[in-house]
Amino acid sequence: MWIKENWLLKLGALLILIGFGWFVSYAFLHDWIGPSGRIALGLAAGALILLLGTWRMRSYLTQGSIFVVLGATVILLTTYAARTAYDFFTPTTALALMFATSALVALFSGIYNRRQLAIASVVLAGVAPILAHSPSADYVGLFWYLLIVVLGSVWIVVWKDLREVVATALVVVALYSAPLLI
Repeated sequence: MWIKENWLLKLGALLILIGFGWFVSYAFLHDWIGPSGRIALGLAAGALILLLGTWRMRSYLTQGSIFVVLGATVILLTTYAARTAYDFFTPTTALALMFATSALVALFSGIYNRRQLAIASVVLAGVAPILAHSPSADYVGLFWYLLIVVLGSVWIVVWKDLREVVATALVVVALYSAPLLI
């Protein structure tokens, strides 16, 4: 149904997006944009997509939710690339940025009462320690971080009664605990 509505406008937006992607990749190949510009462009694009999602959630909850998760994922992947390819962030800074992004998604899930967004925020927060790419295994810091994620999921349950979020957080903790228990 969404595709049928204003399909020509959506096709034009898709073609502009493809053209912008082609231009950016061409600029990257010819070094018109340096590493700092690439990171800034990725973070800005992710933030704009996330803002577009929050704006669209006022009218179309599902479509806006998809844009919010897409924008948050772009921010996480840009931070990962900045950390691994350019050594731009420290592991702690990268993890803090990724956590703040997933916390923002959790906040939007509570404001708009979207169960899928709440679960996605926990999954994004769970993937963040892997994407932060720490050179040493700091299990104490990792499990403190996971405790904060679990407490955030409990907060969502208390606020909006979305009980599946705690189960998702506990699965994330179990996945991180499994190698240590085996």
